[in-house]
Amino acid sequence: MNLVRKQQKGVLGIDPGLDGGFVIVSPNGEILERHVMPTIESTKRTKKKQKDGTVKDASSTKRFIDLVELNRIFVTLKVKTDHAFMEQVASRPGMSAPSVFKFGRVYGILEALLTAHQMPYTLVTPQKWTKSIHAGIEGGLEPKKKSLMALNRLFPTVDLRLKETHSKPHEGLMDAFLIAVWGKRYLQSLDLDTE
Repeated sequence: MNLVRKQQKGVLGIDPGLDGGFVIVSPNGEILERHVMPTIESTKRTKKKQKDGTVKDASSTKRFIDLVELNRIFVTLKVKTDHAFMEQVASRPGMSAPSVFKFGRVYGILEALLTAHQMPYTLVTPQKWTKSIHAGIEGGLEPKKKSLMALNRLFPTVDLRLKETHSKPHEGLMDAFLIAVWGKRYLQSLDLDTE
């Protein structure tokens, strides 16, 4: 895969996960398109026997990726994307086996869609993109707080809230935007190296 070329379209940043997001940043830094991960909910109703012998109605709700909507989003993203950068993440200590499996499934679906839509992409670790984006921000803060500070410092006019009534940006959109910005800088540095 040849990454060294002039950008014609935008750079897509992908924050994987059920609460993730997709943001395309143009060569001049504007947001061309943004989407949150489309999900659907499934509720399972059961009867649960209590310790006292009574039976109580119980339900559990699970979220899944809306694959049809996600594919539709990828159709629109492909038209505007030169190159995609997706956060390469792994399980964290304390994650349950079902959580790890669910996250791995989402990650695999996203890689499959990037490949199926023939979108060139690069996986980037959180450590790599945050080292650059979080530069100059005090240590000791959790990564999401550092990302929010970086967003407010570097791009004070960018609004990544889902609704005007929300006080904070959507975390998936925020990280996707910052990954796209990092990717745009990375591609520009490759172009500079060849001149």
